[in-house]
Amino acid sequence: MIPYLEVIGKYNLKSFAVIEPSQCWFELSYYEIGEFEVYAPASDNNVAALKMGNYIKIPNKPYIWIIKSVDYSFNSEGARMIDVKGFEAKWILKQRIILAPIQLNTDLATAIYNLVNNNLGSGALTPRQITGFNVIQPSFNITIEQTQAPRSNLWEFIKELLKTNNCGCYVTYENEQLYFHAIKGNDKSSYIVFSQSMDNLITSEYFENSEEYKTFIRVVSSFTEKDSNNNNINVDYIQDYNAGGTNIDRYEMLLQSNISTKLEDGTEILPSSTTYQTMQQQEGKNALSKQLILKEFNGEIDLQNSQYEFETDFFIGDLLMIRDEFFNYEQATRIIKYTFKQDESGYGEEAEYGNE
Repeated sequence: MIPYLEVIGKYNLKSFAVIEPSQCWFELSYYEIGEFEVYAPASDNNVAALKMGNYIKIPNKPYIWIIKSVDYSFNSEGARMIDVKGFEAKWILKQRIILAPIQLNTDLATAIYNLVNNNLGSGALTPRQITGFNVIQPSFNITIEQTQAPRSNLWEFIKELLKTNNCGCYVTYENEQLYFHAIKGNDKSSYIVFSQSMDNLITSEYFENSEEYKTFIRVVSSFTEKDSNNNNINVDYIQDYNAGGTNIDRYEMLLQSNISTKLEDGTEILPSSTTYQTMQQQEGKNALSKQLILKEFNGEIDLQNSQYEFETDFFIGDLLMIRDEFFNYEQATRIIKYTFKQDESGYGEEAEYGNE
């Protein structure tokens, strides 16, 4: 049950109000940014508290969301209501860009920590820091190829970097501070099972589509250089990344590279160097990872009719076993979204699973 919700101040991160919602739902997403909606009477207290930019959270839960839209309404029966919507607090990463190309550490945990902390945490320039925003050092041990973070939106780059390595993230609130967590889910598919026969599988869908499927990518970096006669000429530096597939099973794509030869500290990298070529390869691998989904396996599981408890037995990002007896298939699949909800039917929790 959600008896009330806490509202947290935008600037000082202090809890300053409580509201009693008529109905609400809150999402936690592993790869993407979860959303929320709260519908409540437009009392003086609620109108004063539910302002854009403030945060909101469920009591006794560490997760936190940020308010991004507010809608006031009045109906023929004289009811005045307020409807607020927003996103998980990791949405604030969308407020920052990577100002200059950065060569990343090959340890993924270190790369993520530095990217977040140096763009909006304590390592950022003062105008770019967000008060009370902290980064927890990730505990996973994953090595990535040498690569570059190009000028781009901070969230979009981090999301793809994490997703390429089957990792995700979330934000918590504690002691008037925000904490960013990057995590890698655990494989629990050998002992946590959801199926129709156990009455804890709400929906199940298996879908195949090869329309966007790609197995090979050519990365092209174009530069203007001088020839032996000091004339400007266009030169392309090319790297290929092949994920397998020949004959009719080979699907090709082209990518115009976004990698710079000049890093944040002013260091120049020759486009013909092994360092630059390795970064092109990684850029191609990251781009190709978006095109490798050939089979989709998704749906919802019901925690009300299950012996498994969220946070105790599993968490977002964990791999569980889904078994559909009717279609006679089973697959280890990842929990990609978790929802807390309350409406006229009561309180409920649902988990959504999906393929890699």
